[in-house]
Amino acid sequence: MRVLGLPWAYWIVWVVVLVIAIGRFVPPLLATYLTTDRELPASSAGLIISVFGVGGVLSSLVGGYLADRYGHVPVVVWSQAASAGALCLIALELGHLALVAVLFAYGFSSHLANPALNAMIVGRVPPQDRERAFTLNTWALNLGFAVGPLCASWVAVRSFSLVFYLEAALLLAAAIVVCLWLGRASVTRSDAIILTVPETLTTLRRDWVFLSFSLTMVALMAVYLQAFTTLPMILAEEGLPVSFYGLLMAMNGGLLCLLSVPFVRVMDRIANKTVLLHAGVLLIGAGYVVELGADARWHHAVAMALWTLAELAIFPVAWTIVSDLAPDRMLGTYLGVGGMYLAGGHVVAAGLGGTLLELVGPRGLHLVCLGVLVLVSVAFGLQSGGRRDREQSGRDRALRRVVRPTPVPCP
Repeated sequence: MRVLGLPWAYWIVWVVVLVIAIGRFVPPLLATYLTTDRELPASSAGLIISVFGVGGVLSSLVGGYLADRYGHVPVVVWSQAASAGALCLIALELGHLALVAVLFAYGFSSHLANPALNAMIVGRVPPQDRERAFTLNTWALNLGFAVGPLCASWVAVRSFSLVFYLEAALLLAAAIVVCLWLGRASVTRSDAIILTVPETLTTLRRDWVFLSFSLTMVALMAVYLQAFTTLPMILAEEGLPVSFYGLLMAMNGGLLCLLSVPFVRVMDRIANKTVLLHAGVLLIGAGYVVELGADARWHHAVAMALWTLAELAIFPVAWTIVSDLAPDRMLGTYLGVGGMYLAGGHVVAAGLGGTLLELVGPRGLHLVCLGVLVLVSVAFGLQSGGRRDREQSGRDRALRRVVRPTPVPCP
């Protein structure tokens, strides 16, 4: 059975991604809990909550390697079980240090499954349908981000603890569904050799095609994420209220949810991935051109809309390229590295963006961003020739090994 042109096994993974995304309400909800019920200052609450993100960054590469070594389904199940346990602990009246430790564990465990889930998508979806699959996967993520805080805030009025227990139950239910319907059929390798950690790192270090693409993506993300790091500061300097930036964020999430499914048709009509990458870079650049002359609220709204469209064009293509470049026995690891693009870009965006904003002002920052985008576009063009053969080889292998699983019980 196929829905929207994708196999039923993909939609099981999609539901799991949605459940995990709903659970990402924890940091914003805890911010309210710590500053109201615990009466902590905002600075202390922010530091405590930041460890959730630290755990998520560290888990991406680890989760990818574990998925290659032990299989995709076990890693997803371990991740959901550990996340459910962490959520139950968060619901308790923990001390500050204990809460920091548990939040780190939750950030680590909740992100641990991401490479395995992406690898499960790659293993179940034919190469020609992967852009569609990753576009709809982005839809699940954004839908979860939108629904999670809304539901959590409604339940939290009655009980903060109940919110965490309900999400823990959802995660355990998702783990059971994965066990029963996907079973052990999640990994199909072309050979039985499992690389050690040093061998894995050596392979990554020698893959210049993949590394050059990865570095270019981090640079692109550093520019794109200025919308989420320095833009709030710029709006504040213009005298605009925080609520306006919240409205822009709501518009970003709403557009992603509304346009993800229609955008699938656009992806189906454009076979050349490099064209889509260039289109995404052009849209980001157009947003910064608008920002250069922005003197009204609607200018910022137009820029955000352009950046949202760029996100729809870039992310599914980037995941598809990573999956095509990955050796069969290192699919999870490569997808784990791909999962670090946003995290790495965020580090650069937050570190350099604020410094540039202070030194050269908003206009100077936007001009620098446009210059970086030109270099990124040139890099994508230069890399396309070297990637083409690798991508085609990866798609040919994928056509021979796409998994069509039958229900197999977990061990």
